[in-house]
Amino acid sequence: MEQEKGNFKSRVFGGFNRQDVIGYIESLAKERNDLKRENGALRGKVEALEDRLAELSGGEDAPCATPALPDQEALVRARVEEVLRNAHAALAEIRDAYQALAGDVRQSAGETAASLMSLAGKLGELQAALQEGEERLEALDTELDIMPLTGAEAQDAESL
Repeated sequence: MEQEKGNFKSRVFGGFNRQDVIGYIESLAKERNDLKRENGALRGKVEALEDRLAELSGGEDAPCATPALPDQEALVRARVEEVLRNAHAALAEIRDAYQALAGDVRQSAGETAASLMSLAGKLGELQAALQEGEERLEALDTELDIMPLTGAEAQDAESL
């Protein structure tokens, strides 16, 4: 899927397809939440291993007579660090996608405002032309009322 890589479809008026960006952000948020859960589980395992190690070693003062646990603790810590790095990277991607989306929204809002201003100007011109046409029509009506009727026109007016 294109949005998993962060490639978004462009829109006709510039910017990215909003649904693609939102879907991408949601998938990153889900991945981040999954990583947080995994991180919590791994931290719990680390604590359990540390507790078990403390039990086996008999405390800090006792000599360590038991064999050391295999490098599981180091592996768990490495995995936790990897999960944290992935979570930070996902958050950075979400932040970048949000900033790009916010910039696109600001640009679209500016373009829409400019279009509305242009339309408002055209509407003003049309209102002025309509007012002028109404005034001309009123002047013609007044002029027609003042004009004397000819003989044939007077007969037509009487028959109405």
